[in-house]
Amino acid sequence: MSTNTVPSSPPNQTPPAASGIATSHDHTKFNNPIRLPISISLTINDTPNNNSNNNSVSNGLGILPSRTATSLVVANNGSANGNVGATAAAAATVETNTAPAVNTTKSIRHFIYPPNQVNQTEFSLDIHLPPNTSLPERIDQSTLKRRMDKHGLFSIRLTPFIDTSSTSVANQGLFFDPIIRTAGAGSQIIIGRYTERVREAISKIPDQYHPVVFKSKVISRTHGCFKVDDQGNWFLKDVKSSSGTFLNHQRLSSASTTSKDYLLHDGDIIQLGMDFRGGTEEIYRCVKMKIELNKSWKLKANAFNKEALSRIKNLQKLTTGLEQEDCSICLNKIKPCQAIFISPCAHSWHFHCVRRLVIMNYPQFMCPNCRTNCDLETTLESESESEFENEDEDEPDIEMDIDMEINNNLGVRLVD
Repeated sequence: MSTNTVPSSPPNQTPPAASGIATSHDHTKFNNPIRLPISISLTINDTPNNNSNNNSVSNGLGILPSRTATSLVVANNGSANGNVGATAAAAATVETNTAPAVNTTKSIRHFIYPPNQVNQTEFSLDIHLPPNTSLPERIDQSTLKRRMDKHGLFSIRLTPFIDTSSTSVANQGLFFDPIIRTAGAGSQIIIGRYTERVREAISKIPDQYHPVVFKSKVISRTHGCFKVDDQGNWFLKDVKSSSGTFLNHQRLSSASTTSKDYLLHDGDIIQLGMDFRGGTEEIYRCVKMKIELNKSWKLKANAFNKEALSRIKNLQKLTTGLEQEDCSICLNKIKPCQAIFISPCAHSWHFHCVRRLVIMNYPQFMCPNCRTNCDLETTLESESESEFENEDEDEPDIEMDIDMEINNNLGVRLVD
């Protein structure tokens, strides 16, 4: 297992100080700053080498070449094909002039390219579409920019798909936290199984560039891959997985067979593998997920969202005398279009932050700010505001009746 950071110059030369890669993609929080492009192999064992400082070239794994320099040859079971793009096709091993390829039946690499690469037309993805399928028409620059994030990268978000038609919890698939990955045009994101070797490799790079891996034994070590082209179109491919990859309930290929590249759309449902032993244990459950592409899941605040948040702040100010702007749990600002939980004492937090406190002793809830205990179910039985107002109006009459009854019993007559 190796993680290779690719210099812009050939591997036998020292990279210049300015590599041509945007500094926004340098991650100095790591001991060894990560620069795009990067390449990871999840399937080939590293060859022991005394010169560990340069094992990315000598261990037979190959390196990810720069788009502007080194030529690329893709070998598939020993057969060369010189007309492919910068990313490796499924079941292929990448080789360069300095790193010979390893002939394996299933060796696929994880590539993340930076944005704004030059000569993109010369290094297009190697896409094999199913019959009677064509690529979408090219989009204009303004639409293309809307698909990118502020760094010029495309993005994909994976969330668990809860099958409401299933009566058994075991058949609803493996639950996981939402996954977001970002990549430049021509990148390839591996889908596979989480192992200790994978953990060691991905610990060296930022989360948004990780492969998509799950702790499930029904998923192959390299199960499939996502690809993204220069138009922000995303594709899914099965890479000879044993238990299959399903797109909208349709299997992409038979067992141990490489599939075509299937174009993805917002809201598509992907299933990786099939439940084993009835899925009674999480480790044997398949993964069902919904996909969202290129920031489509991000909501833009409108006037109504901003006004609603303003009302919440005003409510807190009237109740507590303080204007709360930040979530007291994560210490980040509460912004429009975020899921917010408001307690009966008028304190509020991001729902993601307070969710565990809510479900821990539900329906009882203790406010982490003021330590007030409340029953979250009582609000469902509370009376309407009009009934409260009527009660307030009736209270003086009730008090007058009580006073009159007491005075009559004492033999005292009230004088108007």
